[in-house]
Formats: sequence, structure tokens, C-alpha cells
Amino acid sequence: MNLIDAIATSLWVSTGIAEEFNPLMATLLGEGSSLFILTKITLVSLCVLLMWRLRSPKKVRVFIFPVFLVYIAVMIIHIVIGVDFFRAGIPIIEGGL
Repeated sequence: MNLIDAIATSLWVSTGIAEEFNPLMATLLGEGSSLFILTKITLVSLCVLLMWRLRSPKKVRVFIFPVFLVYIAVMIIHIVIGVDFFRAGIPIIEGGL
């Protein structure tokens, strides 16, 4: 989901239909899609590793459930935007990532 989120966010921001609200990630996205995607995947992977290393089933469940719900909401938003573009016949990728 993280990779899909990173690629979709990069596409939507580059086409001007969305913006990145996280100031750090917005700065990285301004530097280029590749750096943004690499950083996003690395940071999320490090957080997952940290949760695994410090795991306590109850603590992880309390933390991961809200994060999972947010990611599901983000995925739904990406799908809705993609479907709208597909139905309108608007090309999403013009110059590539």
C-alpha cells in the first residue's frame, strides 16, 4: 500500500489535482518523484521495523489500527481520483515519473 500511495501521490501532485500536506514530503516531492518515493518507502519501512522490534501485541494493535484505517481512506481517495480520470478520458501520465 505504501508504494501505491507514493506513486499515486506523486502522480496526483504532478498533475495539479492534489497536494502533499506533509511539509517534509512536499519538499522532497518538489525535488523529484524518485527521491519522494524512495524516502517514503524507507521511512515507512523503518517505522514498521521499529514496531516489530518493540512489539507488544496490545501496544502495536492500538497503534496500527488507526494507521491502517487512515491508509485505507487514502487508498480509497487514490482509487476515486484514478477512476474519475479514467472515466473522463484524461491521461494521467504524460511525462512519466
